[in-house]
Amino acid sequence: MNRTTILLVEDEALIALAERMVLEKNGYSVVTASSGEQAIARFCDTPDIDLVLMDIDLGPGMLGTEAAGQILAHREVPLVFLSSHTEPEIVKQTEGITSYGYIVKHTGDTVLLASIRMAFRLHQARINEREALHRLGQSRDLMNYVIGCSRTGIAVHDRELRYLYVSEAYLQMYSVSAADVIGKHHYEVFPDLPQKWRRVHQRALAGEVVSSDDDEFVRSDGTVLWTRWECRPWYENDGSVGGIIINTQVINEQKRLEQALRSSEHRFRYIMESMQDVVFTLDTDLRHTGVYGRWLQNYHMTPEQFLGKTVSELLGDEAAPEHEAAARRALADGFAVYEWSVPRADGRAFFQTSLSRITDPDGQITGLVGIGREITDLKQTEALLTAQNRSLEHLLSVGDSLSSTLNIAEILQTAASSAVKLTDLNSAAIYLIDDDSLFLAATIPPLPAEFPDEFRTARRCDHPHVERVVMNREVVVFPDFSKDELSPAERTVCEARGLRTLAMVPLVGRRESIGVLLVGSTGEPREITASHVAHCRIIAGQVAIAVENARLHQSISSELEERTRAEQALRVSSVQLSRAMVIARLGHWEYDVASDLFTFSDSFYEMLRTTAAAQGGYQMSSAEYAGRFLHLEDAHIVADELDSALAAPSESYHSAVEHRVRFGDGELGVISVKIFVVKDESGATVKLYGVNQDITNHGK
Repeated sequence: MNRTTILLVEDEALIALAERMVLEKNGYSVVTASSGEQAIARFCDTPDIDLVLMDIDLGPGMLGTEAAGQILAHREVPLVFLSSHTEPEIVKQTEGITSYGYIVKHTGDTVLLASIRMAFRLHQARINEREALHRLGQSRDLMNYVIGCSRTGIAVHDRELRYLYVSEAYLQMYSVSAADVIGKHHYEVFPDLPQKWRRVHQRALAGEVVSSDDDEFVRSDGTVLWTRWECRPWYENDGSVGGIIINTQVINEQKRLEQALRSSEHRFRYIMESMQDVVFTLDTDLRHTGVYGRWLQNYHMTPEQFLGKTVSELLGDEAAPEHEAAARRALADGFAVYEWSVPRADGRAFFQTSLSRITDPDGQITGLVGIGREITDLKQTEALLTAQNRSLEHLLSVGDSLSSTLNIAEILQTAASSAVKLTDLNSAAIYLIDDDSLFLAATIPPLPAEFPDEFRTARRCDHPHVERVVMNREVVVFPDFSKDELSPAERTVCEARGLRTLAMVPLVGRRESIGVLLVGSTGEPREITASHVAHCRIIAGQVAIAVENARLHQSISSELEERTRAEQALRVSSVQLSRAMVIARLGHWEYDVASDLFTFSDSFYEMLRTTAAAQGGYQMSSAEYAGRFLHLEDAHIVADELDSALAAPSESYHSAVEHRVRFGDGELGVISVKIFVVKDESGATVKLYGVNQDITNHGK
């Protein structure tokens, strides 16, 4: 299977490498170019490129916008601009070149991949539109052909009832030729036409659709034709009636078959009437020839309401296409199953219908037999499962969000917001424990400015229900505060917040409870279900772990800061020697700006669980280092930090960053990096020095 090929035009090597790794990880084949000229050449030499990601600033030479214009002049292809520019004039300029999208750099892999998929869908939609216009141009000739070859008697008249088109079946039915009718008035061809049909023609010219399923027509030679006919208006482009269409079918054979079918139906009617489902038969014109089963009694209906009628006549033109399409599939393939629904007082009723083809002894298709049953209860169960799956997905998403940050305020606010969303209640709060006190750490909705400060902190002894939740690690639910026994302090807080219903859930850490999650409603009392409690327990557990991890990280960070200050105090007169001594204790590296080469120490390789021999020496380029050791999603973090260090105004600059790596043994970990700069006499940064430390176990 050929992979989709993307031309990535980006002049910055690290960014291009990171973006390429993201695209290839998601199944795309990537061709890269670092300049506008190179992009045009690659596009012309690679005919299977499916999409272009174009940077605007490409260094010296051609701008990305100019290169994009030349590429699109060569061949139409989805082209998406990927740039750090957000100026309206730049964005507007790109809109004049292509309308497939504009992505701001560093907005994340999700935005990048979603924008690429949207560009492909837009491109396909434009292709489909051109094909539709081509087919439209063929429609008029096709109409002539279809009408002429139709097996039913079709005649198309203008407003003056002159013949415009006729089918061959119509000519044979009335024993006339095309030369006898085309251009002539209908009543000139049939001067003895009964008045009832002339009135039908006038009703159709007035915009009405008139039909008959069982009409007797006595010809001039005395023969009798039983016909099914329809007379309907056709319209001009301006909406005015342009004339009428008369569709006539001779149903003499159907009349005979109907009589035969009625005889056979009588023999098995009693069996059918015992079934709870509805069983029905259709002829090849999709008209009901039989309806059976207790379902009719349940809905207070009779078979006579269905016989001889189509779905369109029973359910209306809007609902009919779904049923007619399924019937056509069954007639063509022998079998079809589909689901459909109708509105009712308490929502919608859902049904499943299965259709099977009926053939005569000669193998000719004579109609369909169908079985319909109500599946509303099944659909409601499926909807409940879908809702539960959505809740599970949200819980997983909450877990990812909580584990991706070490900011305690952000953790608690995210948890409170998620609890409200999962329970469909309107209020949530999180209190953390500090010895014998409780302090309010997060609320949904946010507290008003006038909310008293004394309600933001409380003594645990004044809130016995909270104390019970914390000490016993159990959930307490108050269905209605107006009827529940509360302490004075608890009632004061509930009244201040306007709460009526509340659930208290403990935040249980590794050894003890660290707080409590409160989820409730204001206004009228609301039911808090077992599912709500289960969801809140999961969130509370995630919050407790995330808060303890954040606190641990803060403790470790403080230790690291103390260590850094101690290391700085040990510096000797030579800055480079002093830094080297610090580096020697951890992982030491040096980056030469001019050659784009890293030089690593043995301690650095030891930290990464590998050796210089295994990596081919002590030096490698930035691209090689990124490809071997950096985690794909953190490549931009390292690139941004190096760019900041290179642009630092003085040698006093230093920075620290954490990111994920892949160790030499294949395991994933987290390292802390401290970066220092060395400048020449002109003030330009010529080297970077760094200290790396493995903090994987700290995170754990």
